[in-house]
Amino acid sequence: MLSRGTAPRDIADMLGVPADTQVVIRDRRMGPAGGQILHISTSYLPADLAAGTPLEAINTGPGGIYDRMEQDMGLRLSWVDYYAARMPTADEASILGVPISVPLLRIIRVTDDESGRVVEVNDTRMSSEKFMVARPLVRAAEA
Repeated sequence: MLSRGTAPRDIADMLGVPADTQVVIRDRRMGPAGGQILHISTSYLPADLAAGTPLEAINTGPGGIYDRMEQDMGLRLSWVDYYAARMPTADEASILGVPISVPLLRIIRVTDDESGRVVEVNDTRMSSEKFMVARPLVRAAEA
């Protein structure tokens, strides 16, 4: 689903915009074809960046919005992922088919361009009973 609206306060803060600022919202429900929805992924983009570009299209083509920003708009992007948990809203629990008592795992990806401007915040929510995050740790030489 593609719309314009305001971002939740925590997302607006990450985007660096006031809470009442209109943004482009790309809301996707992901899972196997014909199967259960496994995660909800919502991207929030500055409206002035997306205006009149493929970022406002439902189908952005191969590589999605990141390829559109890099290849079509000439931006150089970098990303930072943040991991958190919270209880689901009733709507999220219903969409994901989980009890409202099961916390959601949130992966919040902040995308910056080369100037440091935040060009997207993506909030992915999934059942903490079905997913976990793993990442390699590198031991420092002086440890």
